[in-house]
Amino acid sequence: MSSSGVRLGCGGAAGRVLVSLFFATFLFAGLFFLWMVLSEGLHDLATWRWREATARIGSSRVEVTQAGQDPYHPVITFRYRIDGREYKSNRIRRRGGGYDSWDAAQQVADRYPVGAEVRCWLDPEHPDQAVLERSTPWLLMVLPVPLIFVIVGGCGLIAVWRRQHSAKQPRPFSAAATRRRLDGRKIIAGVGLLLTIGGGVGSWFLLVRPVARLLAARGWGEVECTVVSSRVRTHEGDDGDTYSVDILYEYRWQDRTYRSSRYLFLGGSSSGAAGKREVVAHYPAGSRRSCWVDPDDPSRAVLDRGFHAIYLVGLVPLAAMAGGALMLRFGAGGSWSGTSRGTEAASTAPTERRGTPAARAVGLLAVTLFWNGIVAVFLVQVIDTWRHGHPDWFLSIFLIPFVLVGLGLLAGTLHAALAVANPRVVLRLAPPAPRLGDDLAVEWTVIGRAERIAHLSVTLEGRERATFSRGTDTVTEHQVFARLPVAEASSLSVARGGASVRIPDDTMHSFSAVHNGIEWRLLVRGEIPHWPDVADDHVLKVRPLAANRMVDPRKDPRR
Repeated sequence: MSSSGVRLGCGGAAGRVLVSLFFATFLFAGLFFLWMVLSEGLHDLATWRWREATARIGSSRVEVTQAGQDPYHPVITFRYRIDGREYKSNRIRRRGGGYDSWDAAQQVADRYPVGAEVRCWLDPEHPDQAVLERSTPWLLMVLPVPLIFVIVGGCGLIAVWRRQHSAKQPRPFSAAATRRRLDGRKIIAGVGLLLTIGGGVGSWFLLVRPVARLLAARGWGEVECTVVSSRVRTHEGDDGDTYSVDILYEYRWQDRTYRSSRYLFLGGSSSGAAGKREVVAHYPAGSRRSCWVDPDDPSRAVLDRGFHAIYLVGLVPLAAMAGGALMLRFGAGGSWSGTSRGTEAASTAPTERRGTPAARAVGLLAVTLFWNGIVAVFLVQVIDTWRHGHPDWFLSIFLIPFVLVGLGLLAGTLHAALAVANPRVVLRLAPPAPRLGDDLAVEWTVIGRAERIAHLSVTLEGRERATFSRGTDTVTEHQVFARLPVAEASSLSVARGGASVRIPDDTMHSFSAVHNGIEWRLLVRGEIPHWPDVADDHVLKVRPLAANRMVDPRKDPRR
C-alpha cells in the first residue's frame, strides 16, 4: 500500500522562509499593481456620472514637444456655460497627456473642428475643469494580470504555512469531509479563464491587428513624403531605458497635405538603441522617401510595410491564451487529451487514455512559451544593462530562480516532444467493461518500431481517492488498494501478445463522488534505452458484481 497527499514539501524552517519569500514577492507585487489598476479604473468609471453641458470649440491643433514620453499633444480649447457663468477648459479626458504618434493625436484634433458645438462633462467637485470625453475604464481589462500574481503568491504561502496535524493522528482516509471541498480544478479553471482572456486581448493588439494592417497595406498607394523630424526617443524606466523610432513625415494625397509618424504597424519601445539609430539615420530630416497611404483613409500612412521580427512578439500572449485554454478545459472537468485513439475495445467505445504524449508536449510547450516569454522581456533588459557596463544586480539576482524554472520547462518540453515519436501500444479488452470477479482478457499490438521497446509491462491498478479536512486545510489523498500484473514482455515478444487477469470480487467497482472515488486503470509501461519511456494510463470502467453472483447473507454458510 502507498499513499500520497497533495501538499508542498519544504525542508525545515529555512526552506519555508526561502519559499515564502518567493511567493510573497508574487503576492505583494500583485497587490500593489492590483491597487493601482483598480484605483485608476474606478476614477475613470466615475466620469460617467458627471453632468453634461454644451461647449463650443475655440481652437484645435497638434503640438510637438521634444521632451517627454509622448511628444504629440492635441491642444483643444473650448468654452461652456453653467449656472449663468462661462468657463474655459482644455482638458480632453480626466487623465490628460500626449500620444506617442502624430496620427493618434491628429485623430483626436479632427474630432473637434474649430467652431463646432459639442458635449462636455463637468467634474462635480471642480466645474471649471470640464472634459470633452468621458474615460472608458480600459485599465480594468488588465485586472487578470495582477490577479494571477495574487493567486499564485497567496496559494503558495497558504500551502507553505498551513497547519498540519501530528503524523500520529489517525487519518480518516475514507471519511466524508467535515466542510465543503475547495475543488482544485475550479482554481485551475479560474486561472485558465484569466489567462485565456488576457492572452486573447494581448493577441488582438500585438498580433492580429498589426498583422491584419500589414497585409492590408499591400494594396495601399505609394507616394513621396518629406521627413520633417527624425530621432530616437528614450523612455526611462525603473529597470533601464528603452528606445523607439520617432519619425514625423509629410505627404500629399489628392491636393491635400497630411502628416504621420507611423513607421511600423506595431509601436512601443524596446531595448537596443543601436538598431533604432540605424533606422533614424536612413530617414534624416529634410530627406525624401517613399511611404504608403491608405486610399480609403489618406490620414493613415506607413513608412515601412515589410515584415520584421518585432511582429513575433504577439506569439507570447497567443501562447498564454493557448495555455489558458488547456487549463480551462482541464479545470472544467475534461482531461488533457480526451479519448485515446490508441486504445481499442471489442464491441464498445475505447477506454479513456490519460495524457497522451502529444497532449503533454503541447501543454508543456504552451506553458514554456508563456513563462519564458515573460522572463525574456526582463532578461533582455538585464543583458542590456551588463552590455553597457551598468549591471542591475537586484534584477539579475531576482531573475535567477525564474530563469532556472524556464530552463527546467525547456528540458521537460524537449523530453515530452521526444516521447511523441514513441511506438504506440493499442489495447483490446474483452469484456470492454468487466464486472468484479470477471476474467479480463487484454491483447496488445505495438504500432511503430516495436523493437525499440526493451521491456513492456501491463498492470491493472485500483486506486481510491478521498478528500477530507485536516485542520484548516483540505487534503486529497490517493491510495492503491490493488495492483495486479497482467503481462510482461521482452524485446522478442513486444510487438503483439495477450494475457488475462481476474478482477478480485472482494474489491470495489468504479465510481466517482465529490469527496470519494474508485478508479481502475491499465498501466502500460515500455522501457526504451536512452530515450523517454512509453508511459500510458488507460481508465477502465469496472462494474459492480453481477446480481446472480452475490451471496445472500441469510444463506451464507459462514454465518
